Amino acid sequence: MMGVSIPTGLAATLLFRGLSFWLPMAPGWWVSRRITTVPAAAATLDGPLKEYWSADTDTLVRELRSARDGLSSADASGRLRVYGPNQVREHHRLTRARVLVNQLSNPLLLVLIFASAASALTGEWVDAVIVVVIVLATVSIGYIREYQAETAAAALQARVQTQARVLRDARALDVPLEEVVPGDVVLLAAGSLIPADGVILEAADFFVSESVLTGESFPVEKRPGPVAATAALRDRLNCVFLGTNARSGTARCLIVATGLRTQFGAIAHR
Repeated sequence: MMGVSIPTGLAATLLFRGLSFWLPMAPGWWVSRRITTVPAAAATLDGPLKEYWSADTDTLVRELRSARDGLSSADASGRLRVYGPNQVREHHRLTRARVLVNQLSNPLLLVLIFASAASALTGEWVDAVIVVVIVLATVSIGYIREYQAETAAAALQARVQTQARVLRDARALDVPLEEVVPGDVVLLAAGSLIPADGVILEAADFFVSESVLTGESFPVEKRPGPVAATAALRDRLNCVFLGTNARSGTARCLIVATGLRTQFGAIAHR
């Protein structure tokens, strides 16, 4: 301990002992959480809709309690509460408390706070005050910068919110992508982003780029009609999937799965 103050030596010793005990356990804890914890929304479809690509469209419409001219607004609102928003990851609402917690969870700041407490306990009040001032200044600057950045990002995201064109009350409406629900009938055209997984009801020269899911570089023609239950993802020519986009033509599709129930959602949570 020659040349090292008592607070510094104590802080370093406790930090080393803590890390040497907990750090080797972190990988096993993370793996066990991933294996044993399955989000409820990530559960796959059960029953008759499990292999929906092999069923005829009339059966799917009936099983989803929908219609070829779409859902009613009241029904869609109820399904949104049941199935949750159509998103593959949860978006936490920005709060000042959350930003402050993010700043205080910095391990280096925690070490400084502990060193300040150790200095105060040993009577080194000058060192303790200096460390406290450094911590407060760091937290304040980081808090202001992070909150401003998060606020600007949230405002930008709200302005560029993606819309999907669906049939509600037998009328075509543009709704936020997050509000698309199973049973919705979506209208697609060239340039449209596919809002969720669904089955083609009608199509005219409709080609979709599925490279994000299948790696296929050329657009695939989509058309109505069931395919084999054992068909691979790229062979389900009657289906469209979240994350892909329409290259040409027009189509009307029945949404079967949203959010984490989609093929893209399953990949995102592997």
